[in-house]
Amino acid sequence: MSEIEDDYEALRAIDSRAREAWLRGRFPQGAPPQWWHGLLGFAESAAHPLRGLPEAESRARFAFALALVHTAHRTGAMSRCAAGYQRARLAALALRHQPRLDGLPAELSPEGAVRQLLDGLPLTRSETRAAIERRRLAGDDHPVRDVLLHDLERALTALPWLTEQLTDPALRREAADWLTLLR
Repeated sequence: MSEIEDDYEALRAIDSRAREAWLRGRFPQGAPPQWWHGLLGFAESAAHPLRGLPEAESRARFAFALALVHTAHRTGAMSRCAAGYQRARLAALALRHQPRLDGLPAELSPEGAVRQLLDGLPLTRSETRAAIERRRLAGDDHPVRDVLLHDLERALTALPWLTEQLTDPALRREAADWLTLLR
């Protein structure tokens, strides 16, 4: 097993309240972003429908992956925006299960994931338009380094995976309005 797999299994084996203590013991200076990226990637893979797991095990793996996203956000390793992106990735993956998985947390429904993603965006649409314009005016020789804009744009890339599944017309319009900013 790889180190990430070992860490995944160790975290999965302990109570949710003990996970933050485990993380402090494993990473006294805080877990590096690359570790979280690897761990969440492994969690997605572990929940993938191609694994052919029983429904209850699939639900448990999705719930654990979501708990990891919450832990990463709560410990400051992931912004609210990045957590929204990760939730949307998990929700999109859950949609690939056939038959559909029942009993997943509401955050992993298309509506729940999109709502949380949009609520976690660090800029308003007008601020985003202005930041995109600043970047455009700076040209390739002088790129504007706007971390918030970068995080926001990355998060928005998850919307197309879920928008077709939205049943709330207002939420669908709001998502579409945000997506027009990426064009």
